[in-house]
Amino acid sequence: MNPAGKIVIDSHTTDAFSETALLSASIPGGFGVGAAYLDALLDSESGQKIRTIHPSGEASGDVELPSKDRLKLADWPEERYRPGLPGKLGSLQSALHYRRNRTSIAKKLARQIERWCDQNSIRRIWSVLESPLAYRISTLLAKSSKYELVATIWDPPESVARQFGLDRMSRKDAIGDFDEAVAGCSRLGVISEAMAEHFSTLHPNLDTTVMRLVSDVVIASDASGTRSAEFVIAFAGSLYASDEFRMLLAALDSSNWTIHGRAVRVQIMGAKLHHQTTSPACIEFLGYRSPDDVARVMASADCGYVPYWFDPTYAPAVQLCFPSKLITCLSSKTPIFFHGPAQSSPAEFLKRYRAGVACHATDPAGIISDLELLADSDRSQFTAEAERAITEEFNHATFQKRFQFLIAGDAT
Repeated sequence: MNPAGKIVIDSHTTDAFSETALLSASIPGGFGVGAAYLDALLDSESGQKIRTIHPSGEASGDVELPSKDRLKLADWPEERYRPGLPGKLGSLQSALHYRRNRTSIAKKLARQIERWCDQNSIRRIWSVLESPLAYRISTLLAKSSKYELVATIWDPPESVARQFGLDRMSRKDAIGDFDEAVAGCSRLGVISEAMAEHFSTLHPNLDTTVMRLVSDVVIASDASGTRSAEFVIAFAGSLYASDEFRMLLAALDSSNWTIHGRAVRVQIMGAKLHHQTTSPACIEFLGYRSPDDVARVMASADCGYVPYWFDPTYAPAVQLCFPSKLITCLSSKTPIFFHGPAQSSPAEFLKRYRAGVACHATDPAGIISDLELLADSDRSQFTAEAERAITEEFNHATFQKRFQFLIAGDAT
């Protein structure tokens, strides 16, 4: 499609990837799911042709001159707007910090990016809309009318604004910048079908494609699910849905940590775990593990725990995002135990691919009932659904095909 007022390059006659620059607040090759996602794309044959624009390395603190393939923005500030002072003074401090970034800093960075792009014959900017400053810079670049703008979106702007600690008025500005950046795009790469539908409804002339990270570690079906006398619930990643985790533990307390006579053990893999208890529990904290280790541990578990917030404050994220923990479960053929609202992207996913059980209960009896349902089910049926999801959606061929569409449009 060719939405009015947008720059759209005829990719049939140009090398779309070599004329594209990635603009991201995440540093490719850095720590975190976002960095891993970008790494997977840039490591592909087509992705290797893309230039990159991002902040200077967090640890190095060095200021490098722009190279042919990479522009490191030393002036990109630390984007944390939580106030250091209490009350109204803190809100004012946060607002002023954001205001400076949104005005003078954003304009300065946009000018620097434009100069570098012009010097390197960049005609398309692939922007990751992941931070308030990225929203603003993308809006300024779209207004320049020099480049075609395409974007990747992982989280809705309401969630991002909250995550970065913006005050109420600053959130409004940031969401406005996000909306303006999206309106200036030719194509979007989004994280879920619900998000694709959301933006297609808001912008009917905007092409969207669903792009999700694919695990490099896939466990064979016959290597998963070694059952034991214990019922093992495994979790990998950041435990941000802490209230839901406490609900799970309260439910296990109510059943004396047994499911149909099998003793329950909860395994946690991640960088940290904060939990207090006044009753007996069986929680094994395994610390940070490599992807290979995570897949191996998950494959031997009875289910993978995937919690999402019941708090309506998080409704935009719950309904539109797609937790990478689901992909971890699928690649290891581990039955999914999703614990969260019925109106959520994981719940919709489990209706399409019945690779586990969706638990929407917050009370101990309801949670235990759904765990017993999973324990009584034929694991091979969950495995078959996981394999179907991998074949249809979560594979490198699909990932790369959609990446090529994001960058080059109808040409591929």
